[in-house]
Amino acid sequence: MNTGFGFSEILLVLVIVVVFFGSKELPAFLREIAKFTAKVRRYSDRIKRELDDVTRSLDPKPVPFAEQQSRKKELRSGCLSARKELGDAARAEKSAAITETLIACTPVRQSTMIMLYADMGAEVITRPLISRLIGLKKRVLLPYGVEGANELRVAEVFDVDKDLVPGKHGVPEPREELRTKFFKSDLEVVICPGVAFDQQGGRLGRGRGYYDGFLRELRGQIPLIGLAFDCQMLSETLPFEYHDVPMDMVITESGVVVGASSPAAAGKTLSG
Repeated sequence: MNTGFGFSEILLVLVIVVVFFGSKELPAFLREIAKFTAKVRRYSDRIKRELDDVTRSLDPKPVPFAEQQSRKKELRSGCLSARKELGDAARAEKSAAITETLIACTPVRQSTMIMLYADMGAEVITRPLISRLIGLKKRVLLPYGVEGANELRVAEVFDVDKDLVPGKHGVPEPREELRTKFFKSDLEVVICPGVAFDQQGGRLGRGRGYYDGFLRELRGQIPLIGLAFDCQMLSETLPFEYHDVPMDMVITESGVVVGASSPAAAGKTLSG
């Protein structure tokens, strides 16, 4: 540590000591200087160690990528299993409750251009919701995958029973004739599926990255809403990567569980 004394300053002090006190006082003076320097060095080393400890506690060791992926895979498997175990009747009942909450929420009520998804497998059922929104004079757009690219685009649908065809990975998509050019910047709200969500809006998809790529430019511009069952809500924070896009709101059969009006925002925790 720099004590503030350079060689020239020490030499000047030594000359003054010799001139005013004589050479006999010089050894005692040097001993005091040595003691003082040792104390300063010990003190600076102690401060440095304490600062290093504080820095380490504020900057935890990052989780290795492979460990993150392993944890995501584990969470994905657990939530998919929990969702499948609900059964058709329970899934339909819970989906109906989610539909009512979604239609009543401010972002949907105030929007006319809404991106949704057609359910598949054990996802939250959305086909009745699509029909309800169209009946409310909303323009509903559904995503479709671009052949040969890991990319989503959207097309407007008018009849949920006639306008859907099986797409890539078996996901229901708008039929080819409906896929006219539509700019995603015209969207006013996006409603997404997900395998799991956390209390901060973190979303875990199926791992293909379609939605994260699509949503990246929309984040912070329009409301992003996730739909899930309570069994898909996690109490722990999902592993986060730079390309992940969190939701502004997550709706389950319990209501809005992530968002400005949610229990999580009020300091309560839901376990999943």
